[in-house]
Amino acid sequence: MKELEDFLVSFESPIVSQNMRDKLADYIEEPWFEGIFTAWINRRLREKIPLMKLLALAFNLDPGKYPELGPASAYFNNALIGNVVLRKIHYDYFYYIINHEPRNFMYSLVLRAVKHLSHGRIDDSLQTLKGIADNTHWGYYELILRFLEEKTEARSLSNMLTMTHLPVEDQYQVLAVACRSNSTIFKDLAMGLQDNNKYLFKYCVDRAEALNGQDELSQALVACNLHLSIIESCQQLTDFLIWAAEHIHPTLEHLLKRAEYEEAWTLVLKLAPAFDKKQILKILLRAQDPILIDKFFFTYKDYPEVKNLAPFL
Repeated sequence: MKELEDFLVSFESPIVSQNMRDKLADYIEEPWFEGIFTAWINRRLREKIPLMKLLALAFNLDPGKYPELGPASAYFNNALIGNVVLRKIHYDYFYYIINHEPRNFMYSLVLRAVKHLSHGRIDDSLQTLKGIADNTHWGYYELILRFLEEKTEARSLSNMLTMTHLPVEDQYQVLAVACRSNSTIFKDLAMGLQDNNKYLFKYCVDRAEALNGQDELSQALVACNLHLSIIESCQQLTDFLIWAAEHIHPTLEHLLKRAEYEEAWTLVLKLAPAFDKKQILKILLRAQDPILIDKFFFTYKDYPEVKNLAPFL
């Protein structure tokens, strides 16, 4: 339908009348519109549509201002995503729209692109994410985290496989971003500190030592609002806290205060090696739980200072 295609070209202009929008809304109601519109936008991309015209088209289909044009905006986004994710072409248009169109639906454009990446072709997907990060304001590690969060089936296995495709320093940064953003998959990722990758655990400890507690993971543990049950139930993470204790004492102080305030007594017990045992015992006595006190003495009975604490009771 050449008439319709000529009409669509008029939406590449900075100024579009309300009558034209009404006419496009009528076209959108037709069952054949999606196919024709998708074919047209793909052809315009092949014809190297000028970037400013593409941007004008995106503005003129803004679903926030013109809800009745929402379907056309969705078809526009799908065409861009299909070209980048499936055909691996027209990256320049995709990046340009993201960088020059700050509204919410362009935020969704990136997230929808991430959602359509394949978990079966991990290296290809990571390469696409790196391209988006290098050419837009999005962070690479945040994009990887979004990619991991999109997986709904066999998530733990999928996360493990994806993480092993990354260098250990990138794995660490994804873990830190997951912590800081209170991600629902943080525990899954933290479980990999020893279970799947001993090098990641060593890297965490070494980085905490090298940066004297100013490392990304230690700082994220202070900034996050993760439920303390997530931290206390992940042995690998609490092991990191103790191994790196000498260098991350402000982080440990913060977690201990949180644990005392939130009555997370098990976490208090796990953090005990990094603190004076009399201080820990004072906190645990607030729980009024004899079993907890017995566990404290049994766990740390070989520490010299613990042997002198019995009279304190």
